[in-house]
Amino acid sequence: MHTSQANLTIRSEIEDIEAALNWLRESAKPYRLTTLQLQNLELTIEEIVTNIIKYGYKEITSVFPIDLFFFVEDSKAVLRIEDSGDEFDPTTAPLPDPVDDLDEAQIGGLGVFLIRKLLDGVEYKRIHGKNSLTVWCILTDSDDDTTINSGE
Repeated sequence: MHTSQANLTIRSEIEDIEAALNWLRESAKPYRLTTLQLQNLELTIEEIVTNIIKYGYKEITSVFPIDLFFFVEDSKAVLRIEDSGDEFDPTTAPLPDPVDDLDEAQIGGLGVFLIRKLLDGVEYKRIHGKNSLTVWCILTDSDDDTTINSGE
């Protein structure tokens, strides 16, 4: 079953990330996402949109659109982020090297790593000159108090 899809287009400006997070929270209210699932989808928006803004358009200094889509399908909450920037597949990005001491840790790369570990699925496609990253989490029938819904 595919529910109605929520869409949002933001500008490639860091300050637009907050609007995207608010949009996601509102779009997710009717569905049975746990607080942790919502936080993982929020992390995806923060990390991927920031990476698009910082690295996706190396030769372009103007503002460009980033499209976000949210829907529920087959018991999955799905978030898709699309942009026309340089091709980048986060599903094949190298994972950071493990370190024993945080002082030795490399800067960067952890956001993509976390997304790949925390979400139930991550898929990348390049379609008609656009990067399309789709992530999802499996919805459960749990009635525990960590589930968000429209009544809260």
